[in-house]
Amino acid sequence: MTNEYVRIMEVSQLSDRIEHFFLLYFPGTPVAVNVSMHVLSISEIDVSKMTFTISFFVRQMWVDPRLSFNSRRNIDTITLDASTSERLPLWIPDTFFVNELMAVNHEILVRNQFCRISQDGSVLLSRRVTLTAFSPMSPNLFPYDSHKLRLQVESYGSQTKDMTYHWAPEKISISEHLTAPGFFRFFRNNKHRSEMEQ
Repeated sequence: MTNEYVRIMEVSQLSDRIEHFFLLYFPGTPVAVNVSMHVLSISEIDVSKMTFTISFFVRQMWVDPRLSFNSRRNIDTITLDASTSERLPLWIPDTFFVNELMAVNHEILVRNQFCRISQDGSVLLSRRVTLTAFSPMSPNLFPYDSHKLRLQVESYGSQTKDMTYHWAPEKISISEHLTAPGFFRFFRNNKHRSEMEQ
């Protein structure tokens, strides 16, 4: 019996177990959702419109004990692609970007998303996203102006008594190939400050 076959069996058994789960998972204490981002590119910054376009991986991590499992073949994790995870009634945080104006989920050749479930019920959801967002900018000091590009992350419908956001240890990472569009320059600061809005 191959490991791939065992993985398929594990997914099947997991699917059977969670058919009766409530879609919302609030265990009495707030679910802690840890967030990290890896910035791939910033393709446009428009100071006059106060917008920027950014492409990145967004990763969310939380623990759902209902998804814990015992593997017969020492399989520590089960990785589900987008189509498989959407067929299962998994609880997923209703995260959105408040200042988003337009967004694209990448689907070539397949949807750029996976969900990884560990034996203890830890869940990692990773997606590739490109979006255009509004961020206040002031060109008053042009050509010596500087700007902070902000993304505001919130839950669309959950309250803080049900779910809270936290930065994962890696917080925000930036591709070493990242270049600035137009006449902009990026200043890399390893001690950057990041605040998670709740």
